[in-house]
Amino acid sequence: MTKACCQYCPCLYFTKACALALSPSGTILKITQSLAESLGYHPKELEGKLLSEILPADFLQALAGTPCAELETDLKGKAQRLRAHLFICQRENCVLVLVQPSAQQRLQRDLLLREVHHRIKNNLQGIAGLLYNQALAHPELAPVLETPIRQIHSIALLYGLRSQGEENIFLCQLCQIIAQAGQGLSHIALTTDIPYVKTIQVHDEEAVTIALILNELLVNAIKHGQGPIALAVRCAEAEARVLIRNPCAKPLKLDLAQGRGLGTGLQLVQALLPKDGSADLTICEEDGYVVATLRLRPPVVRMLA
Repeated sequence: MTKACCQYCPCLYFTKACALALSPSGTILKITQSLAESLGYHPKELEGKLLSEILPADFLQALAGTPCAELETDLKGKAQRLRAHLFICQRENCVLVLVQPSAQQRLQRDLLLREVHHRIKNNLQGIAGLLYNQALAHPELAPVLETPIRQIHSIALLYGLRSQGEENIFLCQLCQIIAQAGQGLSHIALTTDIPYVKTIQVHDEEAVTIALILNELLVNAIKHGQGPIALAVRCAEAEARVLIRNPCAKPLKLDLAQGRGLGTGLQLVQALLPKDGSADLTICEEDGYVVATLRLRPPVVRMLA
């Protein structure tokens, strides 16, 4: 065990990392969900238990007289042990422990996640293929099946990104894969202007929702516009904007606020939009063009630059 600089006290990262808090007597006070799940538990299964459930029983004794330290050890999981590097900081009423899996453990986890995402992508594409075959065999069902086929394909593309080892999803990537999918739907020209490469991070739990929203907006423009269609990403202060612009074939007759004149696609978009004010949509006419503007703010997105 070696002393660590207090400047890197794990309490600074407790809310964002794999970490746990212990009482001076060795009771697990709190454990982050990511750490509990990596050991095969739910946090509630460990909180209130003795540290010996996951750490050596003499762990605290080895810290005597050392306010901050580092330690390489094994954590006990339900099914297997997790080799990890621990950063420990003793406070007045608790001991905070930051846990970093060893390089080998991280590699194994990353490979497993990539394989899982690859299989999800393949399964989704298989489902979309089955639906497409049904649409070919039963032409009367084609208009009904078109929307779910398109949506499943978009989600499959998202999992394709994850299978390539992408830990984080960025707005530029979502727009690019949606544009790629859109170009396969129509011969209408589609141009993109996406200058913010990996600077607008999408919250992991909202990635599928945002992908579906973007997909529906683009398909709506393809169906009702004459082309060419332009998709652009812009940053404005603390928000990101996705703009989809196409020539207006006829006067715009819809009211998003009142829900009037909305087709199935826009109704879905309205239902998917986060209700916490972190996203909103406007559609208006500007100089002979219909412009749909999707505004995204934290916590849905995070500006990295």
